[in-house]
Amino acid sequence: MPGNAFAQLLAGFSGEELRHEMMVAAAGRRSRGDARKGMLAYAGWLSGAEGVRPGDRVALCLPKTLESVQLVYAILAAGATYVALE
Repeated sequence: MPGNAFAQLLAGFSGEELRHEMMVAAAGRRSRGDARKGMLAYAGWLSGAEGVRPGDRVALCLPKTLESVQLVYAILAAGATYVALE
């Protein structure tokens, strides 16, 4: 995964910071640690298996869920840009 500023920010959380809530929705909650773990896993999959590179555009057409928010952040962590399709 590229060493962009967003990915470095995600990797920089530690200790108590990881336990704070980052995302809250009717469907559930994600701590910073859980959110980071999911985002970085998605980012690794995007840049590895799917070949997404910095500067690429990734189209999304998903319902608004905690997982889709993690995917948006994963796209940014991979250095790409997301394009929302409605």
